[in-house]
Amino acid sequence: MKKYLIKVQPLTHLHIGSGREFEPINYIIDSYKAKTTDDKTVIRYALYEFDEMDFYANLDESAKDEFLNLASAIDENGLLKIYKFINKYKVTAKKSHYHKIAVDKAVYDEYNKRIGKIANKEKGNKNVINNLAISKTYTDPNTHKALIPGSSIKGAISTAYQEFLYNKYKDYDKVKNLMLAPIDSNIFKNLLISDSTQTATKIFKVQNLKRNINKERLSIRLELLSATKELEFSLIIKDENKLNISDIAQACNDHYLEIFDSIENDAIYSQLDDKFKDIFNNLTIKDNEFLLRIGKHSGARAVTIKGKRKIEIKQGKNKVKIADQETTIWLANSKPLGWVLCSFTEIK
Repeated sequence: MKKYLIKVQPLTHLHIGSGREFEPINYIIDSYKAKTTDDKTVIRYALYEFDEMDFYANLDESAKDEFLNLASAIDENGLLKIYKFINKYKVTAKKSHYHKIAVDKAVYDEYNKRIGKIANKEKGNKNVINNLAISKTYTDPNTHKALIPGSSIKGAISTAYQEFLYNKYKDYDKVKNLMLAPIDSNIFKNLLISDSTQTATKIFKVQNLKRNINKERLSIRLELLSATKELEFSLIIKDENKLNISDIAQACNDHYLEIFDSIENDAIYSQLDDKFKDIFNNLTIKDNEFLLRIGKHSGARAVTIKGKRKIEIKQGKNKVKIADQETTIWLANSKPLGWVLCSFTEIK
């Protein structure tokens, strides 16, 4: 058995899907003044998540009556009024908050522009309310701090290693027997990966753009893990005769580096953040390092095997084209999502 300490340097932000959301009835977004390390005052932005019962308890009697009247309405107009009411009493909402998260200014601006307003009209003149739900990233259930689950890391390595074996054997049925079958001969039963250490998060507006024409298709809001703080996790290989760290690193670099390098050929490359371009242009991978792409919106190539890809591309209503590459890319803060560089050191 061999144990390794893996240090993870995020190159961009990443989002681990959790199936949970911040709902606008349970949060407000506001600005506040903060001091920098050199004692300058700057404006920051944050989401304040609160429990509606605590919010209600902190209202004065008149406001409580108003809130109860609004809450008794179940149509979309009543919901719009509740959103406006919460925004009106944002000081009370902030007082009631139990969770504060940094927010990018673009999210703050969009929130203030859209809160309590109708997005458009459906058939029959029915109002459509602005969707201000924000997807939460995965957090530790005990500390409520964000991290990368070991299962996400192992899944990213597994995709690369399947491609590694497929290139070796040219037989995907054999690869599935070696890696995906729920039996003792599954070589990945020898690989144990812990959750990462914990980190801060920030909420960004995330854009989906066409890779070939630099055209935005849509945007959403996601809670993302920090792109600055180094993380750590442990990796254990129980039987090195079946699996070893060098092959894992080679598999990950073979799979992910090709995708990473292809960013330069996309039309959106010129619009990417200059700091990311510096990372892109100067990235050198050492013998004890490997690249991974982790989390939601990482792109179809990252989660499929070269030579076996059948990526569905929508061509309009009820029309689908099969391709070997995705046609869009998700960007947060002008950087593609999900890229991390890992280094490994054996623990004696």
